[in-house]
Amino acid sequence: MEILRGYLGKLAVCAVGVLLVACSPPPAPEGQFPAQTVEKDVHEAQNDEGVQDSPSALPLVAEGTWLLWTEIATCVATMGVEVESLSESLALVTLDDLGGGLVKHRLRNCLIRQTPVLGIVTEIPDAVAESIPEREYFGILGGYEAGSVYLTQESVETWGLRLEDPFHDQMPSSADDPRVWDMDGDGKPGVTLPVGPGLCEVYVIQRGFSRWSGRVESPTRVAGGGSAWGEERVLGATSGFCLAQNEVRYMDDLHRFALVRVDGSNGSMNLDFDGDGRVTCDEVRAYGLEPFAPRKPDDTHCKMQELTPR
Repeated sequence: MEILRGYLGKLAVCAVGVLLVACSPPPAPEGQFPAQTVEKDVHEAQNDEGVQDSPSALPLVAEGTWLLWTEIATCVATMGVEVESLSESLALVTLDDLGGGLVKHRLRNCLIRQTPVLGIVTEIPDAVAESIPEREYFGILGGYEAGSVYLTQESVETWGLRLEDPFHDQMPSSADDPRVWDMDGDGKPGVTLPVGPGLCEVYVIQRGFSRWSGRVESPTRVAGGGSAWGEERVLGATSGFCLAQNEVRYMDDLHRFALVRVDGSNGSMNLDFDGDGRVTCDEVRAYGLEPFAPRKPDDTHCKMQELTPR
């Protein structure tokens, strides 16, 4: 309950007494994003007589296995210009409804992709994504019907770091700091990211923060935007080019997320392709990013948007 009280304190602008129903998340900019096309499959709800119910008539059930897609927009200043870069990710999330609108989330990363910056891609190998420690955080639902508000507390994710207080501790500045952890187990400090192709490798540590807000769109989907930012330290590299650390600015108005149920329950699609009773990261990657219609970077956003410096 102490965690909940602290979280609700951060959300004091909303009406706690009515489960935050009166708190509206900021809408995404109109006209900038294509419609998303997450498909349903044959695993839909049936009533006792075996007649298929309409999924839209069902309330959302905040339990089971869900897939979280996020798109984080940044402007990267490099070589005298500022260009937009997008980070797309897929993570498996287990929801646990604790009652009163409070929902526990347990998240495991499966896939992270970044768009090129001036034609150069920093790769996040799938093994690195899966090596990121699972994290837990809480969300609040204003209701279970379409249109109900969804909010999460701010959560933190660390790469190659073991911090006593991940939210507030100073970031290490060198590979010799005992808090630096060889997270991907390759014998190099922090996390190893290939830059290229074949250009070099960079060894980094990273801390990322996120908070999401949106609305229930259906019994199997929640979507909206949010706030996300991070900080990174380059600990070493195989060439001088990769030692450069570019200035990064985060564009909160353009971040997006979708949380989609994927375990075949309550009218949802089922990503358990091999029928073993669980959804795995391999099955998530087979499904891919395309159903969420990721957009392409647009460098004009770095001139048009009010940027959020961190």
